Amino acid sequence: VSSKRIRILAACGAAGGISATFNAPIAGTIFALEVILGSFSARYFGVVVLCSVSASVVSRAILGKHAAFQVPDLHMHHPGELLFYGILAVLAALVAVAFSRLLAWVNRRFQSIELTAPVRAALGLTATGLLAHSLGAPQAMGAGLHFIGSTLSNNVQLPWMMLLLLIIVKMIGSALTLGSGNSGGVFAPSLFLGALLGGLVGGIAHKLFPGMVTQPSAYAVVGMAAVFAGAAHAPMTTILMVFEMSGGYGLILPLMLATVLSNTIAQKLMPDSVYAQKLKERGISVHEGRVQEILDSLTVGEVMDRELHLLSDKTTIAELSDVFAHTHRNSLMILNDKGGLWGVVSLSDLKRAVARQLDPQMTIDWISTPAERLSTTHPDATIGEALQIMGRKGFQALPVVESDHQQTLLGVVERRDLIQAYNMALTRHVEINHRTQYRQLNCGDGYELVEVVLEAEDYAVGRSLKEMRGCLPHDCVLVSLRRQEQVLIPHGYTLFQDGDHISAFLRQRDVEELFDGLKQGVAFAPYSKTPVIKKSFHRNTERQGPQG
Repeated sequence: VSSKRIRILAACGAAGGISATFNAPIAGTIFALEVILGSFSARYFGVVVLCSVSASVVSRAILGKHAAFQVPDLHMHHPGELLFYGILAVLAALVAVAFSRLLAWVNRRFQSIELTAPVRAALGLTATGLLAHSLGAPQAMGAGLHFIGSTLSNNVQLPWMMLLLLIIVKMIGSALTLGSGNSGGVFAPSLFLGALLGGLVGGIAHKLFPGMVTQPSAYAVVGMAAVFAGAAHAPMTTILMVFEMSGGYGLILPLMLATVLSNTIAQKLMPDSVYAQKLKERGISVHEGRVQEILDSLTVGEVMDRELHLLSDKTTIAELSDVFAHTHRNSLMILNDKGGLWGVVSLSDLKRAVARQLDPQMTIDWISTPAERLSTTHPDATIGEALQIMGRKGFQALPVVESDHQQTLLGVVERRDLIQAYNMALTRHVEINHRTQYRQLNCGDGYELVEVVLEAEDYAVGRSLKEMRGCLPHDCVLVSLRRQEQVLIPHGYTLFQDGDHISAFLRQRDVEELFDGLKQGVAFAPYSKTPVIKKSFHRNTERQGPQG
C-alpha cells in the first residue's frame, strides 16, 4: 500500500487503542488527528472515527461501560485557585521536558553500548527493578493506572516527600525501560507523573489555604492533562481525553488553562514532542510536510558559492563600485589583515554612501557591516536553517564559516541559491516518487530497493553524483542518502562520503553492477552491459561524458 495509506492506518490503530484502553472514543479520534496525522482534514476524520468507535464498542462489550477512572464530582471552588493551577502548569511543563530529555539521553546511552538488543533490554529492566526496590517505591512499577484512580478518588494520601520520590522513580524507571528497548509507551507514565505532581501541588495548596482549596484531588486530574500536553504538544487531545476519562465537566476551565500554558512553555523549551523527538534523531520529520523535508535534505555546503570575490577592509568606495559593476553581485565579503572574516558590504551600502555623497576615497569599513554584527552559517547547516536566519534578519546572503569559534571563511550562500537548490531538490523528489510508483504499479516483479554502505576506500567516496553517472546502471534511481542522523535527497552536486547509506531502486539483475560502480568505479556505456572503464572515470566526465 502507499505511504499515505500507511499513515492513515497507523492513525486508526492509535485511535482504536486509546479508545479501547481508556473508554474514550472522542479523545482517541482527536489524538490520532492531532498527534499522528497532524491534520483535522475531513478525508481523515471519517475513517479514524469509524475505527475509534469500533474499538470502543468491542471494549465496552468486554470490560463494561464505566470510565477509565472513577473520579468524584470535582470542580473549581474559588476563582483564586487559577493561580495554583497556573503554578501547576509551569511545573508540569518542566516535568514533561525533563522526562522527554531524560528519555532521549538514556536511549542514546543504551544505543552506544555494544550489546545485543535482548541483553540491553534485560539490563534496562534489571536497573528499573533495583531502583524501585531500593527506594521502596513499588507503586511506580507498571502502568500505574489503578494507583492513579485511587489517587483521584482520595483513597491514597501520601506525604509530599513520598509523592516527590515516586515522581523521580517513575521518571527514571520509565526512561530506563523505554531507553533500553523494552516495550512500553509514554502516555501512561505521563498521566502517572501528572497525577502525582497535581496531588503534590493540591496537597500543599490545601494546607496553606484550606478555605480556598477544598478538593486537592482536582489538581491531580488537571496535572495529568498538563504533563501529557507538555510532553505530546497536544493540548486539544489532552483536554478532551482527561475530560472524557474522568467523566466530569466541573474542571474544564482549569483544564484548559493548565494544558495550554504547559504546552506553550514546553514548546519553547523543547520544540519537538516526545513522540517526534526520537524520529527526528533518525532524520525523520513527522509533520513538517514536503517543504520541510526538502529544506532539511540539502546542506549549505552543497549549494554555497566557493568562488568568492574578496575585498580588503582598506578597499575604497570607488574601488568597491568598480567591483560591483564587474561581479553583478548583491554583497561581497571583506577580509582583515589576518585573512579572517572582517565583515560584509552590500550593494545597498554602496547606494546609501553615494546618496550621502561620501568621499569616494573613504575605506569601505565606514559603510560595511562588521563580523560581530553578522549572522553566519556552517556547511553542515540545512538550507532551511539558513533561510530562517535570512528571514529573521532580512539578509540576502550569509557568510559560510568553518565553525562558531573558527571564523575561517569557506564561501557565501545567497537567498537565490537556496531557492534554486530547493526547486531542484523538489523536482528531483517528485521525479523519484513518480518513477518509483510507476515501476511498483506497472513493472511487477524484478525491481527492488537495495542499500549500499560506502567505505573510505570505495571509488565513489569524494566524488559527486554527476561524476558517478557513468558508473551506475542506466535504469537506476538513487532514492535517498542517509548520513549519520540526516537523510538527504541525492542530486548532481551531492558528494559521497565514507559511511553513507545509499538507497537505490533498480532491477534485480543490475544490483551487482551498482555495487561494482560505487565500490570499484566500473563504468558502463548507456544501455550496455559491457564495462568500459575501471578506475579512470574522473572529473572530466561532466564535460565529455563516459568514455568507451
